[in-house]
Amino acid sequence: MKIISLIMATLMVLSYYTISPASDKVKGLKDKPEPSPPAFHTDQKESLRGIKEIAVLVDPLSPEIQKAGITAEKIKEEIETRLGQAGIRVYTENEAEGPSSKIPARPYLYINNHSYTLQKDLTYGYALNIFFIQPVQLKRNPKISCLATTWYSGGVGIIRVHKLKNFNQSELAEHIEKFIDDFLAVNRR
Repeated sequence: MKIISLIMATLMVLSYYTISPASDKVKGLKDKPEPSPPAFHTDQKESLRGIKEIAVLVDPLSPEIQKAGITAEKIKEEIETRLGQAGIRVYTENEAEGPSSKIPARPYLYINNHSYTLQKDLTYGYALNIFFIQPVQLKRNPKISCLATTWYSGGVGIIRVHKLKNFNQSELAEHIEKFIDDFLAVNRR
């Protein structure tokens, strides 16, 4: 199990350095990773234009994050509150869910937050990803529609165990503020 965790964390960190052109130095324990820009479009902010309401979906958290006292429900509640304070309407669960799924059928902010033990009781590798997913139509065939990620912010890194809770909350808040800033830049209220 320890080897699998180490392999997962190593792959997570290596994928960050492979994908992200923003980083030109090796990150230490005190450095925050730069978010990887999405490779699939140039102005993700524009994809938020005209959105009236969104849902929030938080992936189940890894045991390491839960041990730090963080819950998916608390994250969801904090994000919905912050979006509401910014004037962004959030769908209720009943409004957002599709007929037979827990995945919203309307635009939603999806939070994927995981950590992996690197050294027992010393360090974690983590991945925090925030995706805005919405229904889209294919340009080549407008009759085909699907859900797609049109906005992204996130990163990976290594953090000391005793700093996980505060770091995770502040890192998440920073990415949510980036989403709010981008959303409000193209949807003035």
